[in-house]
Amino acid sequence: ARRAVRRLRRGCTAEEEAELAAAGESSSSSSGDASFRLWDCKRSLIVAMGLQFFLQFSGINAIMMYATDIFAQAGIEQAELATVVMVAVELASGIACCKLVEAFGRRRLLQLSGLTMCVSHAGMAYYYWARAAAQWAPPSLALVSMCLCVIGFSAG
Repeated sequence: ARRAVRRLRRGCTAEEEAELAAAGESSSSSSGDASFRLWDCKRSLIVAMGLQFFLQFSGINAIMMYATDIFAQAGIEQAELATVVMVAVELASGIACCKLVEAFGRRRLLQLSGLTMCVSHAGMAYYYWARAAAQWAPPSLALVSMCLCVIGFSAG
């Protein structure tokens, strides 16, 4: 564990060394089955289940599945190319977020992800509302909103 922490954080402080030593002592003193109790981890389990719930209901599956159709309805002539751009944005943001997790922390990145997805969903909702009401709705709004949604999902 010490090697992993040193490698990830490029060295340990004295405080982190003491924390690792304490964790090692507590894990070696507990017995195998008795050390893990489900309800000792209740808060972590609730947070993990909540995150999974929100990931599934964020709409990313529908956005990815129907991206080409959404772009075609938005009036983008090369809908397939727009879908490829969206997937490239997803790939780039996934790689970038791997580095950003260590720099900013998971909590901040998760908050930023939620905010980004809310803004992108609002942009898509405005686009479809404006189209139905014959208001101003540029096709690029659909592309930008979907790319923002993918970036937000990758960050979370």
